[in-house]
Amino acid sequence: MPSPDSTKGIDTKQSNCVALRNAFQAMKNYNDQHGIGSMMAGMLSHMLGPNEEAPKKPSEVQLLQAAMIAESSLGELGLQFDFNEQAGVTMIHKGEIQKPKELRLEIADADKLTGFLRQLKASDLTEDPQLEGDLKQMIWVLSQQMEQYYESSDSRGTTVVDNANALLGEFRRLGMDKEAESIETYWIHSTRRTLGEFMVLSGTQCFHKAGSGGFGPDRWHLDTTTDSYAHSWKRTAQAIQGSLQNPRAISMVTTALDNLIHSAEVAIADMQRILVEKGEEADGYTLGHTERIETARQYMEQYVDMKSRLATSTANNSKAN
Repeated sequence: MPSPDSTKGIDTKQSNCVALRNAFQAMKNYNDQHGIGSMMAGMLSHMLGPNEEAPKKPSEVQLLQAAMIAESSLGELGLQFDFNEQAGVTMIHKGEIQKPKELRLEIADADKLTGFLRQLKASDLTEDPQLEGDLKQMIWVLSQQMEQYYESSDSRGTTVVDNANALLGEFRRLGMDKEAESIETYWIHSTRRTLGEFMVLSGTQCFHKAGSGGFGPDRWHLDTTTDSYAHSWKRTAQAIQGSLQNPRAISMVTTALDNLIHSAEVAIADMQRILVEKGEEADGYTLGHTERIETARQYMEQYVDMKSRLATSTANNSKAN
């Protein structure tokens, strides 16, 4: 017969798993109806005119009450809810100017969260795929929290960074190494004091590898005006120049330069191919590739020169030391 303490441990683990699931569901219910997506849908519906009566949905107050009830069970997990205002976003919703806010889950006590993860076994995730999904979403929450507060001393950011190693250990033990890569990356750069530069460089897609899919520097030319194309490359230059102010970020900047040079080469080759294939049938957009090619070549040459000067400077510093 299991001891009372072991039975209590199982009950606590189960109740914590349920609390986590309820929290994510309450967060989703609120954001689906009152976040930026819902506001945009409401605006579109209003512009299209009256339609058949939509089913009545819970009010914002009702959804917030449900979230508060869900949050009351999160204490043992070290988690809490918080509102994050969508920076720079202003919308007209229901006749009023509003800044949409998103309900987020954040860490309040990393020790408690680590304790909860220690209760779990890899077999728990196999037996309960929904629990695995909840933990994947938790990892996303942690990454989002680190990303949002990386430039501040706000405890919501520092608590994740300070406890990232312990949390990573638990996620690895549960077989979630790949899912936790973002936390590991942010933590490594935080310990190197290059997290700010990493976030800025990443935000301008300096690390987006050519041919990896998505819409990175190697593919910007496929759907952008010539002015926007030049602006995108200008942003990479600003990110590079800003990052060079931190000597610890030199190696990372060199990696970004290698990637941008290769991306520019790929983009130039593709635009030249398109121009040749279209020939006399080239439309106005395609003809704009001539200007885009010049933009990409300008930045590519600038980055090749910058990389060379960085290598020389690094070599000289090594000799001096």
